Amino acid sequence: MTGEFISAQRGFDLGLVNALVDTDDLVPTALDYAHKIGACAPLGLAACKELVRLAVTDPASVSDRMAHWQSVVFTSDDAIEGATAFVEKREPRWKGR
Repeated sequence: MTGEFISAQRGFDLGLVNALVDTDDLVPTALDYAHKIGACAPLGLAACKELVRLAVTDPASVSDRMAHWQSVVFTSDDAIEGATAFVEKREPRWKGR
């Protein structure tokens, strides 16, 4: 909140940084995170991306868009699929709808 720079270690300690890695491990680690993110529900990802962007560019619209995304995501086929996959102990098969 002060605008002061912090070290990567301090960011990690605060929970702002997911991992600290050597340069040689940077690309494999980034790809691992990309695969984990890509395995998430597409509607949830779209909602997160838009809401994070709006938090910076148009904070006044975040509340309305959050309400929109909640109704879309929580009533989607993917919401049912996620719960079903969890109960059946299997990976979900997202459809993006």
